[in-house]
Amino acid sequence: MACIKYIALLAFTVLISTFSNGQSPNLGTVCAESTEKYGVDGYADSEFIWSVEGASIIDGDGRDTISVKWGYRIGTYLIEVQEVTKFGCTGVPQTARVTVHAPQVNLGYIALEICEGESHVFDARSNSYLQPYTMQWHDGTYAPTYTATESELIWVKVTDGLGCFRYDSVMVVSNPLPTVNLGPDTLLCDDLNPYRLNAGDFAQYVWRTTSGNSSTGNPFYVYPVKGSIDTVSVMVTDYNGCTASDSIVVMPCNVLALFKDIPNTITPNNDGNNDVWNIPYMEQFPNAVLEIFDRWGRLVYRTTDVYGQPWDGTSNGRPMPMDAYFFVIDLRYMNLETFSGTINLIR
Repeated sequence: MACIKYIALLAFTVLISTFSNGQSPNLGTVCAESTEKYGVDGYADSEFIWSVEGASIIDGDGRDTISVKWGYRIGTYLIEVQEVTKFGCTGVPQTARVTVHAPQVNLGYIALEICEGESHVFDARSNSYLQPYTMQWHDGTYAPTYTATESELIWVKVTDGLGCFRYDSVMVVSNPLPTVNLGPDTLLCDDLNPYRLNAGDFAQYVWRTTSGNSSTGNPFYVYPVKGSIDTVSVMVTDYNGCTASDSIVVMPCNVLALFKDIPNTITPNNDGNNDVWNIPYMEQFPNAVLEIFDRWGRLVYRTTDVYGQPWDGTSNGRPMPMDAYFFVIDLRYMNLETFSGTINLIR
């Protein structure tokens, strides 16, 4: 039997689509990574040689019907088939087009680092999706956005109006904040040498003082400001871009300047206001001694823990009468002079 090329008039059958010799019809749209079946009408006992772009033939190669596993990439691909009859006659190759589709999901990152206390909003919405579409996040929610606040793997599944779906994921790492500690408030008593502050090992520093000094280096040197209390603050940025801050009060050695705003009245009536005599900055003088005398010079109160045991208007547990009392405070620090004054007790 002679072979006649036009004898192999094949017709693809995918859903209801068919085509004949000389055409490249569109067999429709399928979802990426889906499994589909394609077939042709040919002669009995023929062999069919298939070629599929962008997919793998997983079953039926050589027969008139094949199963295809489409790949991840979207686009338009060709299916080609050629019939060889049982008599060895070869037909004209036939081709058809298939559009492979999937929603293009992009959360914007492969990995994202944030700092402790920060958050990042991931938005999976896109105008390119075929309506109607749905979104499902890794935590089971279906909102259009997800807010990450800690270290975790974020993923979202978008399913479009054709039933095609695709995932995207981001590894979120929450870095701890740096720790910076300038230490307790201090006195600056050396007029010749500045006070040295070291904030630690970080990528960046921003120093500022209430007296107007600033720096971006480390360490930072504080010079005495005559008669003034200076607050020094630093903001550090670590190598992950996270920031933290601390501040320290640097006080002058001038006792009169340091205690110029000391309270002069207490009202121990248990109303929560001025019930005890809280003297500022006494936590800086752990060895200080406070003595309180009545108008006749008799010692009514003495403590070596001025900060921890503020006077409550009693003497040996006995309430003292309303009056003006005389006090003496010995700071016992670097030969600073004692200072004295009056404290009014009002009931």
